[in-house]
Amino acid sequence: MGSGMGTLESLQGKLGVVLLNWNDSDQTIKKFLDLQQWSTLKPHLIVVDNASDERDRQRLIGALPQDSLIRNDENLGFAGGNNVGIQHLVSLDYKYILLLNTDASIEESAVITLLSNLQDDTETGVVGPVVCEKRKGREEYLRGGKDPGLYLNTRQTSSGQQNSNGLVDVYYVPGMSFLFQSTLINRVGLLDEAYFFSGEIADFCQRARMAGYKIKVDSRVLAEHDISDDSTARRSSLYLYYNFRNRFLHVKKHHSDKRTSLCRQWTIRAARQYVSFLLSGKWPSARATRLAVYHGLSGIFGNQNRYFL
Repeated sequence: MGSGMGTLESLQGKLGVVLLNWNDSDQTIKKFLDLQQWSTLKPHLIVVDNASDERDRQRLIGALPQDSLIRNDENLGFAGGNNVGIQHLVSLDYKYILLLNTDASIEESAVITLLSNLQDDTETGVVGPVVCEKRKGREEYLRGGKDPGLYLNTRQTSSGQQNSNGLVDVYYVPGMSFLFQSTLINRVGLLDEAYFFSGEIADFCQRARMAGYKIKVDSRVLAEHDISDDSTARRSSLYLYYNFRNRFLHVKKHHSDKRTSLCRQWTIRAARQYVSFLLSGKWPSARATRLAVYHGLSGIFGNQNRYFL
């Protein structure tokens, strides 16, 4: 790992950070102000507002420098919203880009360590931390993910804290704290907006891997993700829909040789879940699962929020 004043000086002014906001201006503003205190890296901060309601948007306008705020006229999803920020930072020639959830926290020293990994090995295209997820008083440590086209549970987790094993190869780096070399955009393109929400990070990492880059999690580095306030209603319908539907998209893009068998497998798994939801009276979840399979098999991707909002 790189170290010393030379490394720190070479990292100053090289990092751009994208914060994506959707009707959560208070948390976004707090995160922006926290990152402004990073005195060593001095990152360039961009807030992309994903068509929030007018009241939320006005809070952002009143609190943030106008050259740090980009306002989308429509909700472009996680992929499209972040792409707007990524393209802006690439146009300004920032060498490294960090996508950071506004409900995630990471120390400047941790990001310096992650950046040093990219600086020391240019073949590493994407790197991230172990993420401590906090939900209702429980903690779980997310150490990367597996192929969503093959595995139902893609999350590689443990109940213990980070260890000192160093850099570990993973299929994808958790998207709530996602650091990459901006040169990847010219090589593999932006996040695929067909996913809209969920799966676009795994897809991006796979495309980077196919272009010859390594995808790593540094197990010595820790970030936190507080999901205790996340909407249970959204998780049981909207999030469930995209999580299941986008597996069909991932299979189509990255497992074309096994597409028929994998699509059959996911359809059977969804059917079982559908029946389970019906029997337990979870009607929104049952509807989301049925719609996910129909759209996945029919090739209907992108923004389908209208079915749920």
